[in-house]
Amino acid sequence: MHDLLQHSPVSSANDHVPNLRFGPDDKLVYRGVEYGYVASNTAGHVLRRKDGSNILEPFSHKLLAAMLADVQDPLVVYPGAYKEGAAPRGAKGTDLLSSLRPHQQKAVIKKDRWCRRWLQLEYQETNVTRSDACMRLHIFRIGEEFKQLLNPTQKRVTYKSKKTAESTPAPSTLRRWLRDFEAADYDPIVFVDKYLTARPSPLDPEVQQMMAAFARMYASDAKPKMNELYDQFVAATLDENKRRAAKHMPPLDLPCLRTFQNRINDLPRAFIDLGRLGEAAAAKKYAIVLEGIDPIRPFERLEQDEWAVDLQTLLTITKIWPTLTAAQKKRLKRVRLWITALIDTATKCFVGLRAHREAPSVKSAIMTLELVTRDKSDIAEKLGCKTPWDMSGTPEVIATDSATWYTSTAFRVVVNDLGSTLFLPPAGAASARGTMERSFRTTGSKALQYFSGQTWGSIAEKGEYPSEKEASVLVDQAAEVITRFFVDVYHNEPHAGLSGETPRNAWIRLSKTHGVLPPPTGHRRRHIFGINRKASITTSGICQNGNWYQSPALQAIRRRNPKVKLLTRVDRWDLGEISAWDGTGWIRVPAVHAELKGMSIWVWAAACERLRLLNREKASVSRETLLKTKQWLQKQGQMARLEAELGTGFITDADFQRFESKISHSIRITEKNDAVPLDDEADWGPSTQFFDLMGMDHTEFEKEPRSPAKNDELERAMLRPEPGELLPLGAVEADEADDHGVNFATNSQFDS
Repeated sequence: MHDLLQHSPVSSANDHVPNLRFGPDDKLVYRGVEYGYVASNTAGHVLRRKDGSNILEPFSHKLLAAMLADVQDPLVVYPGAYKEGAAPRGAKGTDLLSSLRPHQQKAVIKKDRWCRRWLQLEYQETNVTRSDACMRLHIFRIGEEFKQLLNPTQKRVTYKSKKTAESTPAPSTLRRWLRDFEAADYDPIVFVDKYLTARPSPLDPEVQQMMAAFARMYASDAKPKMNELYDQFVAATLDENKRRAAKHMPPLDLPCLRTFQNRINDLPRAFIDLGRLGEAAAAKKYAIVLEGIDPIRPFERLEQDEWAVDLQTLLTITKIWPTLTAAQKKRLKRVRLWITALIDTATKCFVGLRAHREAPSVKSAIMTLELVTRDKSDIAEKLGCKTPWDMSGTPEVIATDSATWYTSTAFRVVVNDLGSTLFLPPAGAASARGTMERSFRTTGSKALQYFSGQTWGSIAEKGEYPSEKEASVLVDQAAEVITRFFVDVYHNEPHAGLSGETPRNAWIRLSKTHGVLPPPTGHRRRHIFGINRKASITTSGICQNGNWYQSPALQAIRRRNPKVKLLTRVDRWDLGEISAWDGTGWIRVPAVHAELKGMSIWVWAAACERLRLLNREKASVSRETLLKTKQWLQKQGQMARLEAELGTGFITDADFQRFESKISHSIRITEKNDAVPLDDEADWGPSTQFFDLMGMDHTEFEKEPRSPAKNDELERAMLRPEPGELLPLGAVEADEADDHGVNFATNSQFDS
């Protein structure tokens, strides 16, 4: 084993590749070959083929990183796929909560939320037990916490809010949830209806009850051995059989030692540790999840939060600014940008960061979390950064506050499908995101010190400084400068929380020592973060954004039901393949044209606009021209800003649908060069037509101030009755008798 690993080359320090970390039950699939994890060292990993040959193959860390980044067919990791009793994890995505219907997701997340909060109470408070009386008391307490969390007190309570308030479970119901949750190794997929349909045990109920009683004795501070407990169980069963024989009853069947050991192994790990280690030791062991102690591994714990940037910015982008008139520039709306970010508490690196103009929401929270799972070095390079932004992986724990977007079902579903744990502090508890808040506070002023229009963080610090009038930076410039500051400056400055080490060096050191859980790739990423669309199937397949997607499995669905509309998911970073839900799972449907592989929605929209493919019944482009356009656009700095969504907004399901509606016909890719030639020397920038195509508001203006005459006209319009409106009898008579009487439309007092 050791010799195999020595054949894997080790990357140099100048070409750092973080070591990946796999679990013993993980399944790895690369180009149709299935592997299981065997061993690893500093050189790489040894994997075993699962095709029956059992061949051991060595893979260096650099090679595995390249396999994960493979554009054509990346390495896909299914965490815990070989674990006994685990949910089936595979290409159809049935193990993901995002594959469920919304009402199913809501039900699963509710049970998961109650179980996790109850487990926290059991470890934090000594008087919490699972008796009916104790559970009733604390269920009421948890219910009040959730009521405050999900329905903040500042909102007015109405009949509708009371009707939709979350119900509290009965003690017996919560105990059943906890048993299922613990038996499934804390995987909330167990709460999906009809998931665990185990066959009934052949053992008599009396035997099962006795075996369960002796199995629970394993959780004792005496630390008995399994075979000793089994001997006691056998003796008790034989005594019971003697008693039954005296009453002419059939004897009880005696299970084997392996069955008894399995019953002990099925006990919750936390229950065993509590009994054998003691409360203090068990609480310390599980503090990482329940209390959030300082982690030592990269991506062991991430903290996510938002920050309103202390700077007023002009709400337009660089490429649009020269096209505005002087009057329009004066009327540009001034806004404060928001930053949504995730920081790795072990290395203090910002592993995900987005500067956006929209207020924080579920959309901004999920899309920033998605950035964590991507290698962002290409974005950093195109923005002009000198330092790689290669921190990526799957987080183990994500700590947030109790904002509505973090407690939402959509965000929790994404976190669960990643295989991560969401840590929400109890209502009223102190913030669990100290690392993030300190970083924003200490670095924010450095990034913005050269800009006018700062708000200084508070009214007292701002004084009489006119931040809005002094705004001088455009929204995309501010977003780019902030991103470059954190990547190039913050990551390379000595950090007090790391004893003077820089976050970048801490990442290199710890990722080599402890490794990082690999991020979702390929179709698995699309199933978790993809954009949802409904599509009809024709003989040519599914058409989306002018492109055709086709597969035999898709046509089999059409033959069964020609009028069916399938739910599809699209990865906005890669249009080369989509997923379609066939009723039992996701099927992969590749694009008919291979040129779309690795092409993002932004590059495709820019290519359609540049090659004049929009609103043409017979739009066509040659294969050579499309490839040339794709490669050229991917090198443009403005394209990097769009793909990083710096100040231009996020692509949503609605934006994707709007974009699709503007390409009314499919686009044909031919061998003949009949497209518009490119100017390779030109510097591309998004036009107004491009933003309209993508559904983005690139510029916003303040409302034009009304003149006094305009105000008078509006006021008269408010007083003038609408046509057909009933007037008081006196008013009608006065109007008909004398045109110079009391008439709101001509009275001179409103004209002065």
